[in-house]
Amino acid sequence: MNAGGHLSPTLENEVREVAQAALIRQAARLGLDGVDVALSVSPWGLPETGIFGYAPLDHLVQITLDPHNPHFAAGWRTELPATLAHELHHARRWRG
Repeated sequence: MNAGGHLSPTLENEVREVAQAALIRQAARLGLDGVDVALSVSPWGLPETGIFGYAPLDHLVQITLDPHNPHFAAGWRTELPATLAHELHHARRWRG
């Protein structure tokens, strides 16, 4: 997630905690297991949030974070769980 060191240790830990709590909550709601969730730092987040999600397969969700986006700091604690829930729903739908 942070091999390039683009997140401070504090932010990395906070992101991990928020993402893990959201993953547990949403996977239970969707009856979903067996999904890899990959979070990475990338400049390709949505301009409005600095976060982008993609679920290309029924077992893979990718989330990118852009901590340099001017909107990221103010909203990531809300946007990350929402994006993760949205993408997990796509993964669930891929399964039929």
